[in-house]
Amino acid sequence: MKKITCVFLAAAFALTLSACGNKTPNTPVVPDEPENPPEEIVMPDGEREVYKFTTLYDAAEEKEVSAQAAVYEISQNTDGGRYIKLEVESDVNLFGTFTYSNTETSKEMTETFYIPAGETGEKTEFRQFLDGYRGAIGTTSKTGDDESKAAIGQARKASWLKSVSFVTRGGHTGTVKLHSVEVSDRSIDVTKPLYLQNEYYRIGTDFSYGGSLTYLEKLPENGQTLELTSYANGDGPYIGLNASALSGMNADDVRTSVNLIDINDTGRLVQQSYYGSELGYEGVRYNNKNWCYNPVQGGDMYGNVSQIIDYRLFENEIYVKTRAMDWARDGFTTFSYMENRYSLEGKNILVYNAFEDWSGQHSHGGRTQEMPAVYLHYAFTNFVTYRGAAPWTDAPLINVDDLPYWGGDRTIHDDIEYYDGNENWSAWVNAEDYGVGVYVPGLNNYVNGTYGDRKNLGTCPSNYTSPHVYRSFVSYRRDEYSYMLTVGYVNDMRATFRNAYETQKIVNTFVK
Repeated sequence: MKKITCVFLAAAFALTLSACGNKTPNTPVVPDEPENPPEEIVMPDGEREVYKFTTLYDAAEEKEVSAQAAVYEISQNTDGGRYIKLEVESDVNLFGTFTYSNTETSKEMTETFYIPAGETGEKTEFRQFLDGYRGAIGTTSKTGDDESKAAIGQARKASWLKSVSFVTRGGHTGTVKLHSVEVSDRSIDVTKPLYLQNEYYRIGTDFSYGGSLTYLEKLPENGQTLELTSYANGDGPYIGLNASALSGMNADDVRTSVNLIDINDTGRLVQQSYYGSELGYEGVRYNNKNWCYNPVQGGDMYGNVSQIIDYRLFENEIYVKTRAMDWARDGFTTFSYMENRYSLEGKNILVYNAFEDWSGQHSHGGRTQEMPAVYLHYAFTNFVTYRGAAPWTDAPLINVDDLPYWGGDRTIHDDIEYYDGNENWSAWVNAEDYGVGVYVPGLNNYVNGTYGDRKNLGTCPSNYTSPHVYRSFVSYRRDEYSYMLTVGYVNDMRATFRNAYETQKIVNTFVK
């Protein structure tokens, strides 16, 4: 619906650039969590990251907690460890603060975090990388005070953990028991994306884009390779199976490892994005419009990087937890968490999203929410969906090759730009109906469009589709949903999505 912050690439067309058991219907199907792996990450290339925790506190002391802080004095050397693990028990929402410093006597630094109320007698595990790792990107906002924006890149070292403290909000009182505090010297290499691969796909998430889905490559299959090339007569790019062998194509300029996701800037990608209150946002503007509270996983419009709170790589799943940036404010880290779980299941890519805001920025009036925002490769030319009133009956599809910009002229294909997708899916494909489809059960209102000129990368071309839900933005509520991506011919994608529908593989509940 938004998020075109065009980074000028090149006026000339250049292929070397990446595209900028059944549940009841009222219960969302949440995938089972993988069993906890050993404290070890094994990358697809075989590289290993092994890390261990050192215990700094294990007294398990219970304290009263209210607006007055319950403080646990730690005063321990972390030996450079900035990956913290807590075990906490509480019957109220906890707003925590880590207080730490580079040395025992140097200036104190603080960082806030949030742990929702748990069940009585049950421990909650919370993990977090301290904020300093974002400094490695080299992006630091020049506006705003350090505390309000979570001090981007402030803590290059955190060798001394002084205390962990908790408060409540809204007059609530309760108890908190901090069972343990552990630290590890585990680090984040923000220059290295994290990948998952099977025989059909290679997918990846980039820490410099907040753990959004940033890479989707269809691997060769049955002698066919997805290629990006161009028309020999200069008509623009073409993407398809064995594209260079087709008549009229440029066989001298071909890419065989093609990222099907548009990663041109922090506002594109395949990512979470939510719209909250306008309270306190007077003067905050984007694209010459007043803007609202807007946590965006990829980062803000100024290129500031969202904070990676945690990540885990399981055998068949990538897990990432992020504190998102506020889109239209320079360098403001929102008080929210976004969680993503990416997994591969045969020819399907499954994504689980969760969002929990703890800013207090309620917006009780409804807002249109992107669930999720999906930006795909500019070379796909055709938009395909089902628009009729008889879903899952193999009724004819709509296929258009001139969908305009979703934020521009709405007189062309208005019923496609904003439409009821009664099979809950849409796809961007080439002229042979081969491309990428996204299926989000429970949502049938979609916004779609094309940005820029595919023949000119200087216009930052992109294809967009996003299922929307109109709902209130409520802090302290955990929102979760799942969706599916697949690559193939339209009829095959539709059959895949129909099977998922009939088996209730994914059930989403979107409350107002």
